[in-house]
Amino acid sequence: MLTKTIAVHDAQDKIRCNCIAPAIVETSLTASLTRDATVRVAIEARHPLVRLGTPEDIARAAVYFASDESCWTAGSVLTVDGGVMAQ
Repeated sequence: MLTKTIAVHDAQDKIRCNCIAPAIVETSLTASLTRDATVRVAIEARHPLVRLGTPEDIARAAVYFASDESCWTAGSVLTVDGGVMAQ
């Protein structure tokens, strides 16, 4: 709701607000979760694409929002989660 509120409030100033909602992404912060192979397989199995996200996956979404391609996008939540929320 914060994203939508900011998007509506600041639209008159041509400021767009969107957000990215990732699932588990392989980073140093998640390494302790994925170090154990059994746990990793279980986490990956919860994702329909059967893999964890990468920082590059999230960066691609950020590049879209930063580009002119998204010039008419405001108040959107882009779920980048390997299909988790589609279940």
